[in-house]
Amino acid sequence: MKIVKIISLSLLIGSFTYLNDPEASSHGKSIRTADGGEITLLTTKYYDNRATDILLTKNKSNGNEEWYKFYGGRAYDIAGDFIQTEDGGYAIIGSTSSYGNGNYNVYLIKVDKKGKEEWSEAYGGFPNEYGIGISERADGGYRLVASHQLYQENLTSEEYDQQKWVILTDKRGKAVRSTTYHRD
Repeated sequence: MKIVKIISLSLLIGSFTYLNDPEASSHGKSIRTADGGEITLLTTKYYDNRATDILLTKNKSNGNEEWYKFYGGRAYDIAGDFIQTEDGGYAIIGSTSSYGNGNYNVYLIKVDKKGKEEWSEAYGGFPNEYGIGISERADGGYRLVASHQLYQENLTSEEYDQQKWVILTDKRGKAVRSTTYHRD
């Protein structure tokens, strides 16, 4: 039974999704856990008119699957990066078109050590923001690194200027400060 589940999960994933192109593929990220196992962050592939989701998978040290969890809503949700947090859980950054105020917004998800979602937040507006990197701050909050499209009325979507966007949050994901770094 376990083998069938792993095979069906592999077929579901197919290939991994890249930030700006739901049809493209890239690799996920894995980190070793204290028990010798591994946690892997992926984006499920768009298939049969189904949008993408963020997938977190925990494998035991022998490679057997311990658990897996999907995160996201009805639209596109794309994995960016994740860390193990001081409390033993995980914080995931990515992008979402399921939640927030724009086409894509930065998506932060905090889960416990078993992958159960504790809370999530979306940041951004119009047109697009993509979550790229995350670190935990000394006060328990997070430092999020994202790209932010600078909207100008006379430009087409292909010409939007990508800016680096850093968001500092408290330990519950509420933004306390953000800075956009403009390209010169």
